[in-house]
Amino acid sequence: MNGNSNKQCECQKKSHLRWIDAAKGVAIIAVIIDHSTGILFSNRIISLCSYFSVTVFVFLAGITSYYSSERHQKENIQNEIIRKAKSIIFSYGIATCAYQLVIHKRWELSEYIRHLLQFDITPPFYFIVFYIQLIIISPYIYRLLNRWKGKKEKYIHCIMVVLSVIISVLCIRHTFILDVWGGGKYLLGGSYLIVYFLGEISAHYGTFLGTSKNLLKMLIFIFVVFTCMVWLVKYEFRLDVWLDEPFGPGLNPPGITLMIYGVCIVLLLYYIFSYIEVTNLRFIKGFYMILSYIGYYSLYIFLYHKLVLDYFLINFYISNIWMKRVVYIFAMLGIPIFIKAAIDKVKQYMRQ
Repeated sequence: MNGNSNKQCECQKKSHLRWIDAAKGVAIIAVIIDHSTGILFSNRIISLCSYFSVTVFVFLAGITSYYSSERHQKENIQNEIIRKAKSIIFSYGIATCAYQLVIHKRWELSEYIRHLLQFDITPPFYFIVFYIQLIIISPYIYRLLNRWKGKKEKYIHCIMVVLSVIISVLCIRHTFILDVWGGGKYLLGGSYLIVYFLGEISAHYGTFLGTSKNLLKMLIFIFVVFTCMVWLVKYEFRLDVWLDEPFGPGLNPPGITLMIYGVCIVLLLYYIFSYIEVTNLRFIKGFYMILSYIGYYSLYIFLYHKLVLDYFLINFYISNIWMKRVVYIFAMLGIPIFIKAAIDKVKQYMRQ
């Protein structure tokens, strides 16, 4: 009996990771679409629809960080921070080096250190600035969420959510980190702190649990309708403008409606992927696995897709726009995965 329950737990954990990877796959494709505006896409609606990408990434990062802290809860906090941060810092360092070699056609130590510390070799690296800060505080968030049990727990967690909102507003209005794009300007990413905390707290309460097939259909329909309504409220009725948005312009870092929109996207994707898990449609499951594979490499795709777009594909002329979209998107997804595989081979060779 214990053996069966352990197998069931392992299957549930793998399912959790699979849907998270698939959601990351959707988010990284949205990033590529957003950054390809004016090159591959000119439609305003397509561009606006893709703006959920970073908010979704940060929410999912909160979930995975909670699971990671749960697996290593006996580990020293300092060791946990180092373990979580070293992978992304190492990957970022190699990516900065690659950009410098391609852009300047040579490697110079002083310039490399300057770019490394200012996160300015390419605009999307603003994400790394605040993401590292969130990684540093993640073990403390996990321990705070698990410090209280019983009746007081939910009340204290509600107070913590309110505190995260207050801290985010103060960070946006009274802090400045670096002159980079978006949330990288502010301590803890400004309102990205709220999104990250919501991801951690949702993992704590086990929000993402399996449910019946019929209920999944109903939830998918509800969240499709609700997500469309939130999109209309944000972009057509411009709710953030007359709300006197406390988080600045409300795009990056996200405002109230973009945070709600991003969380709706996460829930919608979760229920869609949960439904796919219980169906027997091979084609759809195959597509789901491809998204999971893309999401697994989402960090490297994020780091290198602009390098591919701006410097490898810039002179690659294709007259047919649909063919151009297919080639460009496949290149921006595939080349970073190849780079990741090459780096892993080099690391393996060096260990040997």
